[in-house]
Amino acid sequence: MIRSSLLLWVLLSVNLLFSQQPVPYKITGTVTDNSTDEPIENVHIVVESQKQGTTTNDLGQFTLYITKLPFTLRFSHVSYESYSLKFDYPPERHLEISLIKKTSLLNEVVIVNQKIDTIFKDDFYSVLDYETLDQGILLLIYKARLSRSELRLLDYSGNHKLTLPLLPGKPLALFRDCLGNAHIITKTRVYQVHLTDEYIKLYQGEDVAEFLSTMEGCLFRIDNKLYFEKLYDFDFVKKLYYFNTLDSSYHDFTLMVDQDKIDMLFDNPGDFNIFSNFDNSPNIGNLTGTPGDYAILDNIRDLEAEQRFNKMVYYSPINAPVKKLGDSICVFNHSSNSLDIYGVNDSLVLSTEIAYHLEEKHNPLTTLIRSVAPRKKWLGEVYTDPIKGKMYTLFQNLNGTRDLEEINLLTGATQYKITIPYPFVEKVNIYNGWIYFIYKGWGESVRKKLFRQQI
Repeated sequence: MIRSSLLLWVLLSVNLLFSQQPVPYKITGTVTDNSTDEPIENVHIVVESQKQGTTTNDLGQFTLYITKLPFTLRFSHVSYESYSLKFDYPPERHLEISLIKKTSLLNEVVIVNQKIDTIFKDDFYSVLDYETLDQGILLLIYKARLSRSELRLLDYSGNHKLTLPLLPGKPLALFRDCLGNAHIITKTRVYQVHLTDEYIKLYQGEDVAEFLSTMEGCLFRIDNKLYFEKLYDFDFVKKLYYFNTLDSSYHDFTLMVDQDKIDMLFDNPGDFNIFSNFDNSPNIGNLTGTPGDYAILDNIRDLEAEQRFNKMVYYSPINAPVKKLGDSICVFNHSSNSLDIYGVNDSLVLSTEIAYHLEEKHNPLTTLIRSVAPRKKWLGEVYTDPIKGKMYTLFQNLNGTRDLEEINLLTGATQYKITIPYPFVEKVNIYNGWIYFIYKGWGESVRKKLFRQQI
């Protein structure tokens, strides 16, 4: 009897002890623009007075684990007003957070001697996305909310051609696939756009995850060859291959390797273990719903933070964009500082050295608009003008403006062409000697507009 009473006392004491230990609470949410409902990427969410936090993904979503009550979440973004929210108890539902855009960030840049055309500007509609097609510019616009979106087809001077006023769901973006077809993407469905001379219509939608999985890695088509790319080995190796659409046969094309990063990873076993998880590092699957989860979550957060830092600073994926230029294929292997051009029958016709990406540059052709920020940061992208048959790349100045430089495909050198005078423009495309981009400007009531600038 005494032994049973003692056992009961021990069990009650243990339960009381565990009940006093912190138990992690999972918190999820989405952060959107207060005026447009657009998801906001890279919002920093910090648990005030606690050493933990996270950032939103491209859909504005985030996940946090909280162990102490009460707590305060602080949401901050360079383009939005910060916002704090205090909780005495864990929220029972998915959080929906709206941030207000800052009314002013930088002084407007004075534009001189720049040939810039306004393709689309409206007092009520804002540009969400666009694609340059053979038929013209396909424009996705919305009025106040994403649920009030429509499609418009313009010619390349901005003249209206066609309109589709009612769109399903809340469109997030346009997508042009490797066959040249345009699609509307929502959170759950994808709809292919069909254009005629008289109307725009949408085909029946399909699941967005299945669609993106099917299209993953598909680059372009040349005659009867459909080209794909795929990353391997911690994203340090890229393989280019194609399928022959006549007989469905598979063919390897070329392999690009960032050998320096592979060597660095194998020379640092600690980093290799984190990337490969060969050391049986803790993960979410180890959680048991007991107070011991607190230590596991701390270890997971530490490892994830270290992995993110290493990937960002030391182990970024191989930068080797593959571009179609007529019937030729241009492989810009920035990791090995080389440009390879392949012609008919998959033959290598030219290989040259490139160095424009290696360091920030000071351009001697200083203009009034560029004199305040002569140092430039390479933005890591290569652009094709399919009509003129030219290649370009972009550098960003300290004031947010961007310099366009043409890549000489014979020598690999670049030549300065123009400066986009607006800071931090979005969605750059080049078509027939013009560079197209979206720009909003500062102010809550200002709408995003589509411009083009002659090269």
